[in-house]
Amino acid sequence: MELGKELNKSIKEIFRFEALQEYFSDGSDEIENEISRQWREAGEIDMDLMEEWHDFIRKKVEEGVKMVWIRIVEFPLNDYTKSSLYIYKKRVEYGIDILVITKEIVDKLKIDVKDFYLLDGKKVLLMKYGKSNEYLGCKLDNKNIEKYKQYRDLLIENSLPVSDFNY
Repeated sequence: MELGKELNKSIKEIFRFEALQEYFSDGSDEIENEISRQWREAGEIDMDLMEEWHDFIRKKVEEGVKMVWIRIVEFPLNDYTKSSLYIYKKRVEYGIDILVITKEIVDKLKIDVKDFYLLDGKKVLLMKYGKSNEYLGCKLDNKNIEKYKQYRDLLIENSLPVSDFNY
């Protein structure tokens, strides 16, 4: 299943839960490599590097699609998570709602779930990652839609806007 095509089909809501603390590619992604280099060297990232993704966000929001991302964070924060939070605090200007929830809260809520998308409240995409957290694709899980809707609601209710998350 191709993730980009599925996201493009969404007409009401794209909800994303990110549970991993680091995501990697095979090293061939020049944009990811440049983002990592900039963060290591300057502690800042040129947001124009992600222009294609930001254009997609802007387009979907203009079409009336609500986009909500929730990122789980564990302390102490690693560099990857810190750079992601830096990006997310800037990315909200494109119209996406980005929230943060701590691992402690997720554990108290007894939510034991990995990365997923919930599209239009009707389609669950479970993200697949390899041993080194490299993206391997996604698979459809339409058997548990109600469970994932409950997870979405609980996560949103117990998260805070990324702009309010200080570390």
